[in-house]
Amino acid sequence: MNFEEDHEPLLLNLRTSPTKSKSKSSRGWQGLIATVSIASVIGILLFLWTATGQAPATFFKYSESHPVSANQNASLEQDPFGWSKCKGDFEFPLFQCGTLKVPLDHLGKANTNGAQLSLSLMKLTSSAPVKKGSILVNPGGPGGSGIGLVARAGLVIKTMSSGEYDIIGFDPRGIGESQSVTCFENPSLHSANDIVASTLGIPNGLDQSVSISKFNAFIQLTVQGCGRWSRDLIPFISTAYTARDMDAIRAALGEDKLNYFGFSYGTFLGITYVNMFPDRVGRVVIDGVTDPQTFAGNFVDWSLSSLVQTQDVIDGFSRLCVEAGPSKCPLSKQNDNDFSVIQRVRKFMFSLVEAPIPALSSTGTPVLLTADSVENLIFSITYSPSQWPLAASALSKSIFYKEYTALADLFSTPVDRETFCPLKDDSANFGFFSVKCADGWTDDVTTVEDFAEGAKLNSEISEFGGNAWVWTGLGCKYWPVKAVERYAGPWGNTLSNKVLLVGNTYDPVTPLASAKLAERLMNGNGVLLTHNGFGHCSIAQPSQCTMNHIRAYFSSGALPADGTICDVERGKNPFVKEGTNVFDLGMEALQAEVAKANKRVGI
Repeated sequence: MNFEEDHEPLLLNLRTSPTKSKSKSSRGWQGLIATVSIASVIGILLFLWTATGQAPATFFKYSESHPVSANQNASLEQDPFGWSKCKGDFEFPLFQCGTLKVPLDHLGKANTNGAQLSLSLMKLTSSAPVKKGSILVNPGGPGGSGIGLVARAGLVIKTMSSGEYDIIGFDPRGIGESQSVTCFENPSLHSANDIVASTLGIPNGLDQSVSISKFNAFIQLTVQGCGRWSRDLIPFISTAYTARDMDAIRAALGEDKLNYFGFSYGTFLGITYVNMFPDRVGRVVIDGVTDPQTFAGNFVDWSLSSLVQTQDVIDGFSRLCVEAGPSKCPLSKQNDNDFSVIQRVRKFMFSLVEAPIPALSSTGTPVLLTADSVENLIFSITYSPSQWPLAASALSKSIFYKEYTALADLFSTPVDRETFCPLKDDSANFGFFSVKCADGWTDDVTTVEDFAEGAKLNSEISEFGGNAWVWTGLGCKYWPVKAVERYAGPWGNTLSNKVLLVGNTYDPVTPLASAKLAERLMNGNGVLLTHNGFGHCSIAQPSQCTMNHIRAYFSSGALPADGTICDVERGKNPFVKEGTNVFDLGMEALQAEVAKANKRVGI
């Protein structure tokens, strides 16, 4: 069933963005493989760092921030957001759009002459007779759109959070509709560079390897573009400043406490907020928890802690395919062992190193099937087990029958056929680096050789994705500015309410170990709920048990007992269908939105 077509009111047309009817980043499953894939990660990284030859931005000395209690000076007028009916594809009664002006420089450290930045927001209004307030949401990234999350999955989040709150998504500063970062003079240069950069490859790639020196030079050259075209903005982009924006939103809503639901990178944003504003913490849920210490530190160290469960997820894909059998998972054979399927895929992948396969998609789009593309596919599906059957079916046709159309369909990106050469300027790509490089800035000297060694070590931790994951951060070594504020702890301040942390037993990019560490760092101010499932965040394999705990927490503040583990009641084996309902399909939309938000380097 195609949920986008059959349940349009719930998903609000996944093929469109809230503000642009033909958004490059709004794609169905065909685009999910392309966008979550490591090829996209590298392509995005490379066309990001484009050559301009311009001078870098002004260098600001950042300050380590600490818990604060000062007011954010948000507007207290009756409706500071100017809420009104959303336009275009989102003209639904319960949805409203608005903006909020916040200081460009919250701390007044630079001479900005009182400049303001306009945050764009979308609200899904609760229909409960008695409302408990609002919940801010963030899909991750950094670089994901909160507006997109509410537009496409707000109804599901409202159900998960008891239905008693308005659900509000905002594009963080520097992202999407909130004065997005750009590293190019115009979208046409962005598009042109996308094409050129996609052929460069990464060091030690399977079949598009490039020398470290060439890759390093390209990165250095292009970092100058970010400093040139966003010089007045990027010093004021960091998770600390986004947390201050969130508090400004809270104040403008007239609410004493902030309620929040964050996924993936959104967990770091949530942990940062609660420790900067410990007396203003309402009900906060963070799902798919990243390690705050390493995220706020060296990029290589963070990379080495991120993929420690990726191989476990891939092994689970193989084992459950064999368990389901050839009738339900055609990539398996009778008498296979638990690892036969992934060994079969690996053999096919390495055959493409020597002999890439030209293929046409079902729409006639030419696609070159390479070893890198198969690696990308396997890594990308670790996020969402619901996509395992489709990937296995396409791979089986290629491996057993040499029929490549289905596999080509997974890599062909839908294009806007109304223009011969569509232009795009996907700002979320730049937003990732603006935030991650600001948050992870340290005074340690990290050399290119450190990145090379880290990439080698990470590829041993995870054969699929490990090498690319590290190289995507090389730009942070040359990032032209330090943010005016960076929060790097403490993480255990006493909070007005405890936080609910949710961690998967088999999460490919935010491992359970990170959630356990975060719980310890929070020093009794957080309670971890373990979700026994595969994929990124608990939404990847929904559990009624997990949903009930989240709903109870938002409704009454009730927290699960220490050590609580929730099993997946339905769909334990993604290859064995157990019926599909509207809520399941809505959850798939939420999975896709979180995956899209985190496509740059995965979290």
